[in-house]
Amino acid sequence: MKTLYVAAATVFSAFLVLSQAWVGAAPGVPVGFSIPKNTLSPDGRYGVLVPDLEHYDCTKHQNQLIEVNSGKLLAVITGQTGFERMNHGGPAPRWIADGTGLLWIVQGKWFPRAVNYLKLVDGKVAWQANLLELSHKEMLRQTKAEVPEAYAAAVRTNKDNSGFPDGFTIDIGLPSSDPVLPLEFTVDLTSNPKQLEDFPKEAEIRGSMRGVLKSDGTIRWSGFQVRSGADALR
Repeated sequence: MKTLYVAAATVFSAFLVLSQAWVGAAPGVPVGFSIPKNTLSPDGRYGVLVPDLEHYDCTKHQNQLIEVNSGKLLAVITGQTGFERMNHGGPAPRWIADGTGLLWIVQGKWFPRAVNYLKLVDGKVAWQANLLELSHKEMLRQTKAEVPEAYAAAVRTNKDNSGFPDGFTIDIGLPSSDPVLPLEFTVDLTSNPKQLEDFPKEAEIRGSMRGVLKSDGTIRWSGFQVRSGADALR
């Protein structure tokens, strides 16, 4: 059976309406935070704390997985924080049906701000994998090793894009099915996401690879491909 992969931005749109609803007061929920209903586990036992704009702090990891009834902290999610009513994107989490795995996504304007997987065993977080950070590091590492001159040219050309990893746009394609393990996903890189016609040809790069998040929290990478210069435009 062929697996369908969709960009994280597409995943987010399905949760947009649900994310506007919040759970009422619960133990351990600080002022300025809420537990959006779309962050709840299937049985309602767990949820994720999300700050409002006034209490959002971009220097901290503020999304926390907690036990709703007790307020017990299970894990601080180690990705960029998603907050209430974001202008571009927002939290778009997906639980597996039995509540033992959470794929935490915070969508941004151009690419995800966070993609983390948290594995729960016996009511505790056994491990957490920052898929976005790990994908960025591996994709940049392999791209730089394969096309170093084009990589350097792209970094120079995109030097003002400080919010992007080395100036590149990197997106993750996630399966549309439940995020059960092993979780297959794709990673795509481009140095020219707007496809500007006057973008320097020597800085054009497009790359892709596949990843599999295994049951122990490690990732197996495969299928790396990269094209640069005129080849990237074909």
